[in-house]
Amino acid sequence: MRRLVSPGLCRALFTLICCSVLAGCALEAPVITGSGAAFLPRMSAAAAAPATLALLPDALEARVLAFAQASFGQKIGTGQCAELADHALTSNGANTFSDYAPATNGDDYIWGTRIAPTDARPGDIIQFRDYSVTVTARSRTDERSDSLDWSHHTAVVEQNVGDALLVLEQNVDDSQTVKRGRVPIRATTVSDGRVTTSIVIEGQLSAYRPKAG
Repeated sequence: MRRLVSPGLCRALFTLICCSVLAGCALEAPVITGSGAAFLPRMSAAAAAPATLALLPDALEARVLAFAQASFGQKIGTGQCAELADHALTSNGANTFSDYAPATNGDDYIWGTRIAPTDARPGDIIQFRDYSVTVTARSRTDERSDSLDWSHHTAVVEQNVGDALLVLEQNVDDSQTVKRGRVPIRATTVSDGRVTTSIVIEGQLSAYRPKAG
């Protein structure tokens, strides 16, 4: 985390709320107001519009997504982040990470057929490795920056909204129940004429399409 504090920057203040890192999973994100609000790395449950299952082209992905959505607010397995994806896949007859390669908690899990994160669709699985998002807000006189890091994390895609993936995930926000989140996947810069907000992304985000077992 790095942070430059500028009291005069009132249009794009960040609040970084740190939680415990549980089994290497994600930290809580900065909350951005003003021109940067569209790029919240995490979002409230009410802010995420669930994907329409009938529109999904693949029945397996639809079932994986349905499992994850039905799990909202619950603790799946022991509450570790990978267990939501694991249970969503195995309960629908799909291969899981252990079918592809032996893995320990620190490994980069494989969840199916690898695809580009920009091509991810509802029901796909994403795997983070040292993934970081830095949000910087600048005015003519002030600047403030905060970073969010995912060292090792797993989530189920609920929607692809272009610049970000809306996900279902657990073991975040100091909680082991399933929540909704937002993960930026494209570097972006926007301005409202007074404040320019930019997103810089580093590290690796892998996306996988489920495969029937």
